[in-house]
Amino acid sequence: MIITDVLFLIVPLFLALFYKPIAYLCGRFLNNKSKRENYFMKHISNFLRSKSWNVFLFLYLALPLFAQKEYKIDQVSVVNVGDGRLLFQELKTEKALNGEHRIIDGYHSAYVLASFKDGFYDGGYKEYVDNILITEGSYKEGRKDGLFKINSKFDGKLKEEKSYKEGKLDGTSKSYFTTGKVESERNFRMGKEHGKQLSYESDGTLRKEHNYKDGKQVGKQYTFLKGTYDLYETVYFNEEGLQDGEYSSVFTFGSPRILGSYKNGKKNGRWTTFAESGDTLMIETYLDGKEDGLHVSFANGSGVRQKEYYMKNDRKDGLYREYNLENGELRYEATYQAGRLHGKERRLIVSNRFDYWETSTYVNGRQNGPFEARYVKNDQLRECGEYKNGHRVGRWKRYTIDGKLEKEWDEN
Repeated sequence: MIITDVLFLIVPLFLALFYKPIAYLCGRFLNNKSKRENYFMKHISNFLRSKSWNVFLFLYLALPLFAQKEYKIDQVSVVNVGDGRLLFQELKTEKALNGEHRIIDGYHSAYVLASFKDGFYDGGYKEYVDNILITEGSYKEGRKDGLFKINSKFDGKLKEEKSYKEGKLDGTSKSYFTTGKVESERNFRMGKEHGKQLSYESDGTLRKEHNYKDGKQVGKQYTFLKGTYDLYETVYFNEEGLQDGEYSSVFTFGSPRILGSYKNGKKNGRWTTFAESGDTLMIETYLDGKEDGLHVSFANGSGVRQKEYYMKNDRKDGLYREYNLENGELRYEATYQAGRLHGKERRLIVSNRFDYWETSTYVNGRQNGPFEARYVKNDQLRECGEYKNGHRVGRWKRYTIDGKLEKEWDEN
């Protein structure tokens, strides 16, 4: 800006001092050295001595004063009028700003160069920080209108491009990596996402491809997920913007990680999770977004069942089993009702001497009724007694593996 200001002052001074060579060159250009030179010199000389020159010089030098006025930020009041627009006024006079003005924030080495009409931004807009242009665009009646460019405040490189209409995002918006490659590309229609939304890795690999209509996701949505496992995720949305249809996340080498389906935004039907090896890790069944039906989990990479149980309305209901991961044999069995233990429970206890099964009775999640333990080796009774509200009560007995009474006692 300083260079243009200096040139603005030099031009009339140059004309006044060098009018003779200028007249000479004009004569040479018209191929009549003496006649044309004298003609131009005479008229330029007369013009420089006339009142017209004085008027011209005054207007020329005064023009910047009319064209642009400078304010410090504390000399201007800014009022939010409530519709997203800002009203700028001179603090002392309360007059609305009109024309091109420079507003300086000296504390942050920043200033705004903008055109105003009746106190609102209207026309070109530029924002500088440390003499680096960081924002450039245009306004119409106080609202962003057209293309806005946002640059880095560190090196001035382009970071974002956004298209506006009547103050709302409209058209294509882009963001860029520091290398200049596109990081994301989003489409809008009157403030709502509409059309393809694309995101990229720094090497240009597509990371996300989503589709929108009037602000809602519709159709196929693709996402590259980075984490413990790198996955490609694909899901579908219906016209209401709800997940609907097949869902899949796939390892980068092509094998599935998760397969399932949605219905009106909720998980529905069978969902299966796989290991990298291709072995099944888990099977779940859903109805209206809640687990309902068989649930089976497997030990990683072995194919051995770890747990299996039934769910109803997101709670365990029915038979529940757990298995030994080494040999797949049953080690725990129980019955649930509405998420609580209800009925018989059998648990394998592994001992240094003799393994045995414990059998308990539950009512609405509390241990109530007879209890017994039997040796695995010969099914002989090991221990017996009774529980009431989770506590041992009455007479209890314990036996050796060959059936002899080892101990007898009372529980209070």
